[in-house]
Amino acid sequence: MKKTLKIQWEKTYAFRTDRFVEWCNDNPDKRAKLFSDSTQDVREEGRTKAQLSSGKKNLYFELAKYIFEDEPEVAEEWKVKSQPFVAATQRRHSA
Repeated sequence: MKKTLKIQWEKTYAFRTDRFVEWCNDNPDKRAKLFSDSTQDVREEGRTKAQLSSGKKNLYFELAKYIFEDEPEVAEEWKVKSQPFVAATQRRHSA
């Protein structure tokens, strides 16, 4: 039986958090959607609210793909079953 995959973010895996932040910096509209672009913030900052056609679930998938798809240590597992990576990414966002 295969051991359950534990996705780590600390110590030697801190580069995953760096990739998370890099994606957020490269995708400001998507970042706003993930971090709940509130109507009050929009009004105070004098800009329009970020409205995306995809839901947060799709954004977490896109973000997890960016982080894990090309990482040699987990790329094969990502291809077989991406959901644990998406869930880990969503938990990391909530941490």
